[in-house]
Amino acid sequence: MNDNSPLPGVAPEPFDGPGDRDRPADHAPVAAIGRNWLDTLAAPRIAAPFLAAFGIIVLIVNLGAYPIYTKGEPREAIRILDIVRGGGWILPTQAGIGLPWKPPALYWLGALISLAAGAVNEWTVRLPSGLLAVGGMLCCYAYVRRLFDDRGALAAALILATTIQYGQSATAARVDMTLTFFMAIAFFEFIAIAEGLTRRRMLLYAALTAAMLAKGPIGVALPALVALIWIALERRWSLVRELKIFRGALLIIIVAGSWYAAATVVGGEPFVRRQILSENLYRLLPSHAFHEPHEHPFYYVELALLAGYLPWTGLVPVALLALPACVRTRDSRVKYLVVWIATVLIFYNLPRSKRGVYLLALYPALAALTAIMLNAARARAADSPRVLRLAALAEGLAFGAIGLAALACEAAIWLRGPGFFAAVMQPLGVRVPELSARLAQALNAHPAIAIALTAVVCASGAYLILARVDVDQLFTAVLAAISCSILAAHLFIVPAIARTLTLKYFTRDSMKIAGARTVAHFGSTNFDVAFYSGREILRESPGQAHATDYFICWRRDYGLLPEVARRQFSIALMSGPTALDGSGRMLLLQRADSSER
Repeated sequence: MNDNSPLPGVAPEPFDGPGDRDRPADHAPVAAIGRNWLDTLAAPRIAAPFLAAFGIIVLIVNLGAYPIYTKGEPREAIRILDIVRGGGWILPTQAGIGLPWKPPALYWLGALISLAAGAVNEWTVRLPSGLLAVGGMLCCYAYVRRLFDDRGALAAALILATTIQYGQSATAARVDMTLTFFMAIAFFEFIAIAEGLTRRRMLLYAALTAAMLAKGPIGVALPALVALIWIALERRWSLVRELKIFRGALLIIIVAGSWYAAATVVGGEPFVRRQILSENLYRLLPSHAFHEPHEHPFYYVELALLAGYLPWTGLVPVALLALPACVRTRDSRVKYLVVWIATVLIFYNLPRSKRGVYLLALYPALAALTAIMLNAARARAADSPRVLRLAALAEGLAFGAIGLAALACEAAIWLRGPGFFAAVMQPLGVRVPELSARLAQALNAHPAIAIALTAVVCASGAYLILARVDVDQLFTAVLAAISCSILAAHLFIVPAIARTLTLKYFTRDSMKIAGARTVAHFGSTNFDVAFYSGREILRESPGQAHATDYFICWRRDYGLLPEVARRQFSIALMSGPTALDGSGRMLLLQRADSSER
């Protein structure tokens, strides 16, 4: 079997899916379809640099140009800062924020990049996710090419990079993309071993080790479960001996186990409760000792997948045109992708804790399967024109609406001013006038780019609505529209939101006001403040810490204090809102007698 062997029964050029050799001669698709840009760019010498450049533009451009503003990012970023400042590589615990919730792979990568760059900032803490996301694209291409063919591999990598969930995770300083990258290698490496495409074994276990160091035992358990189910379905039990499981397990135990042992020594019982019990066992086995912050009904992950896989969710019905041929061939590689997707999806239905980002582990398989079946559907779309037409119409209406909305926003800001745009947004629940000014600032910095990106989205939507497209044209138009939409979000929308909602400026001003005097949190610890303050801020009670001059707290926590306690402080500074409805402000409180000290 060669490296580029197609599915059994597939015509090798172009790739048209399983079962084409069994089709009647008058339905042969080769002459009717021909080549397009995917075929031209699919060869490795072209595809690799093209995908790298595409990934950098779509996933990394402008990554450090806006401040941290979400709840999750600063919680991870502060650990990177702690390592660089000497808080320890095992369990960074400075800044008064306690033990980390996750294993250290992301923190180590971010710390190494920050040390090389000479600073810890938004760019250095987000860059690991961005680089691993681009690496995930390239891995998807490399493995799908070996398992299927060049054309399907290129389409799979492009689909993966432009899904909403993958792109969102690629631009955030969170552990999820680190886990996804190493799990994807493990998933793909197993089927490459099983199909005789590689003689190596230890890369599989190295990837599993890294995945465990990214987010815990789930990094090993899910790939192992998928492999076991597929082996059972294929009755390939002899493969178990070929996997060198003992040597692989030894690597995982020595490397990942060493960190867990060291962390247990450093963190003691609190580490065991937090990372081993709360983050793993209690999420599967409910316990009264653990409050679940992401509890959702059983069907939540399916809805999250439909949303997170956009815009390619709309092309799934077209891809399903090739399902009968895929079922007839019973190809083991296609079956593995199906098992991979189904196992991860069902697994994450079981815990009470459910988040759409957990499903990232199945996105490489879903992108690969979608690409393979879309290629196969090229030959069959003519038999079901209504499905193709409805998919094109749905995608066209969606992107047309997005493009027209963007044009309307740009026109409102440029022709009527930010104030008018702010008034228009208020009925939609956006009650932060500063956002309009920030958005206008971003648009005015690059007006030609904003207009060009919006024009491509509108043109793609109009084309899909008006033209009678084939599968290749549908794929190309959707890819163009979503790529420009993502780039517009990274250049204009996200920076404007981030600069409006961030606590970076409030924190910097608060530290200037406080100077060398003591500062503490009370109430909920804020990780943005911990990251941007440049100093360790402990959590204390204002009634007990009489030596503390300044306190940082949420305005709601200050309002809950008794009147007699509030009289002890004056409000030195109030932040802007941290939510688009205008809520979530923080206060810098000065103790009334602190000026006398």
